[in-house]
Amino acid sequence: DIGEYMKALEEKDPEKYSLNDMLKEVAKHAKDLDEINDQIPTQVRIGPFQISCKKVLTHLSQKKTDLLNKSKELLASRPKKMCEELCEKYKDLDKALKAKSTDPESVKAQRDLIEEVPKKLDELQEIMEASYPYFQALEDLRYSLPDGDFDMKSMAQSWPFKVDQTVAQCSIILEKDNEKYKLEQQEAQESFELHLNDLNSTINSLQQYTDVSQTTSVAAHMKAIHAELKKAEADAVVYNTREQLFGQQASDYSRIKKMLETFDPYLQFWSTAANWASWSKTWMYDPFHLLLAEDVERDVQQSYKTMFKMGKTFQQRDYTACANNCEQIRKEVDVFRKYCPLITALRSPGMRDRHWDKLSEDLKMDMHLDETFTLAKALEMGLMEH
Repeated sequence: DIGEYMKALEEKDPEKYSLNDMLKEVAKHAKDLDEINDQIPTQVRIGPFQISCKKVLTHLSQKKTDLLNKSKELLASRPKKMCEELCEKYKDLDKALKAKSTDPESVKAQRDLIEEVPKKLDELQEIMEASYPYFQALEDLRYSLPDGDFDMKSMAQSWPFKVDQTVAQCSIILEKDNEKYKLEQQEAQESFELHLNDLNSTINSLQQYTDVSQTTSVAAHMKAIHAELKKAEADAVVYNTREQLFGQQASDYSRIKKMLETFDPYLQFWSTAANWASWSKTWMYDPFHLLLAEDVERDVQQSYKTMFKMGKTFQQRDYTACANNCEQIRKEVDVFRKYCPLITALRSPGMRDRHWDKLSEDLKMDMHLDETFTLAKALEMGLMEH
């Protein structure tokens, strides 16, 4: 069966079924066809009978001719596929080169791609050159390429010129884009400097916030300022990076770091103060069985350290009201610190019902935890005295 025979050849690995193998296949069928035509007569006389062999000859000749043509078509399909794949690679490269820039970084990426084009073209040309022995073999066999195959070959050969044209056009566009982005950055940096001035003024006036009854709102304000500072820090990195792309000297944004250092005590104080206000209420009045002793002790110790450290910082800056606020909350934390051993003891993972029974018996009070038992209740019961 010719179909099955050719299918088996088509499925062979190109690396194992080489051009020489394909030419041998074509030569074999050509030789077989010649032998059929030479050795099988159109008729044979046997005694008094004249036997016609024309149908046999025609059948065998046609079958071998079909095999010969199919073998040539299979040979022609190899360079056609190479050219098709090559054209797709060229299209992808051309598309990548024509991608519109959106920022200075994409301009740099496009320029880097353009620098790689000669190397990429050399690599693609190697694929084209690998197809030439197949086309030469087909020419030697006097095989006429179908119009589609010929057009594909011509297209693959013309792509390097098209890519060179694309590179030239894109280089002009990228230069214009780069100048546009440079101007945009200059304008953005002018606004950025004004924004930094505003931020600096805001930070320098933060000592006016001294009302701890407004802890939640002030802490939210500090969080917003911190977000602006971190964004400014990130923006400065982008501006400096782009200045390098533009071949410009990097602007000095070192004051952002100084602003962060100046701002940090305010952020730590008000964030910790807000947390302390929430934590202390939760720990005191939420059901006792919900307290996690390790977390409570960790947060208490950290709050104490923060208030002590920030108090020293504000004293050094001569911000008396801020330092006094730190000392006030530090004292509150210090009072609560005394409750930590009690919380740790009663919230021990080893506490079982029998332990609560024993405590209730020894202390002569109900020590079984329920939803109404809180730290505040424990203090009212005088458990700190035991």
